[in-house]
Amino acid sequence: MIQILLFILAALLLVIGYSLVKKTAIFLAFLKEKEGLDAVLIDYGKFYIVGGILGIACAIFNDRFFNICFIIAVFILSGIFSFYLSKNIKMS
Repeated sequence: MIQILLFILAALLLVIGYSLVKKTAIFLAFLKEKEGLDAVLIDYGKFYIVGGILGIACAIFNDRFFNICFIIAVFILSGIFSFYLSKNIKMS
């Protein structure tokens, strides 16, 4: 059961990472205009893609310690990205 959930989490990370890397303009429409923001979004997208690949590896090897470390790392990465994104959202 845990393996299935890790595969789903890894797939979500890969999809979000791909959309951040390839479709940055969609996200920039909701953010304040700031120089270098597109590069930051692309970097976070790359981190998410790497996280998705690591998630697939964790799900295949199915070691409890690495699975928990992966989930904690995803929570931390998502929290940092959410905090950064919330500081840059346009307020109408």
